[in-house]
Amino acid sequence: MRYLFGLLLLVQLPFAFAAKISVTTFNIWAVPLIFSDYRDERANQLCLELRKESKRPNGSDFILLQEAWVADVRERLKFCGYSEVVDFNEGDSDSGLMILGKYPLFQAGKQTFEHYPSFPSGESMISKGFVWAKARVPGAGVIWLFNLHLAENRPDYAEIRRKQLEEFRHKKNQLVADTPFIIGGDFNMGPGTVSPDPTWSTIGKFFPSTKNSVEATVPRGVYTFVPENSFVEKGIKASKLDHILASKHFNVIAGRVVFNEKFQLPDASEKILINLSDHYGWREDLEIATQNVIPPR
Repeated sequence: MRYLFGLLLLVQLPFAFAAKISVTTFNIWAVPLIFSDYRDERANQLCLELRKESKRPNGSDFILLQEAWVADVRERLKFCGYSEVVDFNEGDSDSGLMILGKYPLFQAGKQTFEHYPSFPSGESMISKGFVWAKARVPGAGVIWLFNLHLAENRPDYAEIRRKQLEEFRHKKNQLVADTPFIIGGDFNMGPGTVSPDPTWSTIGKFFPSTKNSVEATVPRGVYTFVPENSFVEKGIKASKLDHILASKHFNVIAGRVVFNEKFQLPDASEKILINLSDHYGWREDLEIATQNVIPPR
């Protein structure tokens, strides 16, 4: 009897968790050259890094990109190792949001925020918002992916960020019932921010069914916007602006900073090391329980 019980346990254990899923969010700062140093060189290097990431057995399954505002950069990033791409390709006035994936992406959509800073703020001349897609992941079934970019981290924009988050929550709740979802992006608020945002302290009320590894698994002092970055002002306060939230269907295994290494600027007459962006990327590794798997339709 004891042998039979042990055998049954062994048979069931591999199915306790159906799949591991890794998601990375990264604000790549691909804006017009007048506002963005070494944009083309950084985009070329990012393409190389994405190709390497896509080939790693434990590489990110999905990449959520923000500030891919320049059309030719977005076009380049479609051919950097990830076979699945969500890009609404609306020229240089695009939302700047892309989703790259190893697995099929379908039923994609987008929405531009109705609330944004007024002119002459640069935020009034761009199309910030959010995009989404369903993903069909082997062993995990169908999950929803959301990628968003909120208004700049300024004290006078705090209420606008809150309203944008309300817009996002409303649409997400329309699309997603009790099904697995992952939200990622540049929230422009979080631990250590220059502009402390009361909305961040209540993020759990906006998305009560989510797990956030900022609190769950990450030690204090892990940031994605730091003065050590070659494009960030040296005296600025280190902040974590970039986040991933996963629904209750997932367990958060770990979270960590990625795409933070500097590289040598090509064809420079002297040694010049620069980062890929003014942000670092943020990756989370998740696992979804068998009973939470939504079968493909």
